[in-house]
Amino acid sequence: MVSAGVALTDSDYVCVLKTKQAELDCLSGIVRDAFVPLFEAPSRERAAGLVVKWGAGSDVCWVQPLNIEGLDDPSWGAEIDDIFSTLRAGSVAAVPVATLEEVPDAIAALANVIATDGRGIVLRLDAEDLAVSTPAVTSSDLVDFMTSYSVVHSDIDLVIDATLVRSSVASRISIIESALKVIPTIGAWRSLILTFSAFPDDMGNKMGRSTVGSFDRADRDAYLSLVSRGLPRDATYGDCGIGLPTYPNSDAAWSPIPNIKYTDVAEWRVHRGASKSAPSPQYVQLAKDLAAAPYYRGSGFSHGDGYIASVASGTSAGPGNATTYLRAGLSHHIEHVLDRLATHGEP
Repeated sequence: MVSAGVALTDSDYVCVLKTKQAELDCLSGIVRDAFVPLFEAPSRERAAGLVVKWGAGSDVCWVQPLNIEGLDDPSWGAEIDDIFSTLRAGSVAAVPVATLEEVPDAIAALANVIATDGRGIVLRLDAEDLAVSTPAVTSSDLVDFMTSYSVVHSDIDLVIDATLVRSSVASRISIIESALKVIPTIGAWRSLILTFSAFPDDMGNKMGRSTVGSFDRADRDAYLSLVSRGLPRDATYGDCGIGLPTYPNSDAAWSPIPNIKYTDVAEWRVHRGASKSAPSPQYVQLAKDLAAAPYYRGSGFSHGDGYIASVASGTSAGPGNATTYLRAGLSHHIEHVLDRLATHGEP
């Protein structure tokens, strides 16, 4: 269990999630001993979903309100109040997440959350912005941040966010190292988390139909390279699971060619079907193929693996759909990273 106020270590894992249904549904079976989800929550409705799926208790989660609907500043401040009131009523151990760009109404609402709940705050900093800043400017910004929220270094978990840096492993390494150079008193923050994203956003253009594709886990590779090159303090690994850091314009037309995403040690394996038509028998065959693959971890490894095995064996209630396999793939990914950190000291 990760409790609020306790510093994270290099054996913990932070996964950035968008609080969509498939992501929430995968949470029920996750072992939480070293797991901290960073939920991006655009509304009180999403917060209500967290109450149901994450649940009450002392297992900490981080919640970043995101104004993706473009509410005006006073309405957004009120929405933040409602988000955390909903979480508080559900006894969810939520820590607020903020950036340096919050509007005054949001700052006031988040400061109230900190004062009410007493769990401190998570500061999420864009790695690219830091990389082109200076120590003096960054130091001034951070002092202003701590003043605005009435917190000190030890109240703050610091996330250096490189999820939008997706061109290469080398670029991720370079930007993170540049970002860390402008952070003052790096050892004084409660925790340091480095977050990455690498799952391809144009998968359909990178692999054929009726094939199994392999994609490098460049987020993992960048983190391991940074550790081997030497970090100024121990850092916790974070990623976006098998998702993307950005938000699509609409989910209305989302109907991909059937596929199952599966995390292996250094790669993602993607089993892809032939076409969008007649998805059900394709999902059954994809599940059979994956369950027979040498990198399949077995039905007991995660809830997602168990679901894949049930479809492959014909014991499932149905063949599933895109959302079902996103949930299964994410469940496997989270358990895979946690298992690798616990047994090998790497994600």
